[in-house]
Amino acid sequence: GALLLIALRYSTSIVFMAIFWALAQLIINAAQGPLTATVADRVVPEKVGSASAISGLGLMAGAILGSVAAGILFGAMGLDAYYPFALALAITAVLFVLFARDRSSKDLEVEPLHLGRFFASFLIPLRDADYRWVWIAKIVMMFGYTVSTAFSFFMLQGYVRPALSPAEATATAPLLALAGFPFMLAAMVIAGRWSDKIMKRKPFVFWASVTMAASFLIPLLWPALPALFLQGIIGGAAMGAYMVVDQALFIDVIPDKRTAGRDLGMSALGGNFGQAVGPIVAGQVVALTGGYTSVWIVSVLV
Repeated sequence: GALLLIALRYSTSIVFMAIFWALAQLIINAAQGPLTATVADRVVPEKVGSASAISGLGLMAGAILGSVAAGILFGAMGLDAYYPFALALAITAVLFVLFARDRSSKDLEVEPLHLGRFFASFLIPLRDADYRWVWIAKIVMMFGYTVSTAFSFFMLQGYVRPALSPAEATATAPLLALAGFPFMLAAMVIAGRWSDKIMKRKPFVFWASVTMAASFLIPLLWPALPALFLQGIIGGAAMGAYMVVDQALFIDVIPDKRTAGRDLGMSALGGNFGQAVGPIVAGQVVALTGGYTSVWIVSVLV
């Protein structure tokens, strides 16, 4: 993954850039699946919510702070800004392997690998009604959240009144993500501990989704810059509460704990699918309606 990030820095065309980025996504996500399964493998059920909070906190912190750091480093280093990220990726992976050692698998009995059955097995968890509902909920939550965030840079120039210049929008867009970050962290910690205490996950998923939908109404009814910041704060808190409890809920509903890696990998696929489809649908909505108002309406409904 680190080598592919460095290869991205030296891409001389969009074709090479697309190839290296796709491969980087493939390789880095191959590491993400087993990392998520580590929580299910090593944490007792009554601590899963808190452990998921820490895990989810790292995920969201990386996504938000990484984008901000990229902007700052690019301004200072240009394309060489890829190097610090590649170095961090390689070093942390090595540290994880050295200090978070797996239990010995010397005496572990495993079935012989059959490729046909292996690929067919990915559909097994979706046959379970509980798992399937959690999976669908994750797709639509990530869909709605991504639809609302994908076009913030353009909304700053073409939706809010008064509109910002391209330079002002460039400076303001990262601040929208940062505004909700402290509230996201607080919601993660509170929801994780609270869900462990009452041993319930579904109420948090429900109310986080309702709160997220309500946050989309703010810029819909008030197309101004403060409304986008307020939506970012409330939506960030909702997303924080959702992310941590969602991961704990997935661990709770895994049909077979021996296949935790596969089933949690499928949960990540659901999130990635929602994130990928969100901007595509939002782009079509903007193209069809000629404005961003409909984006908020679609987000609320989803």
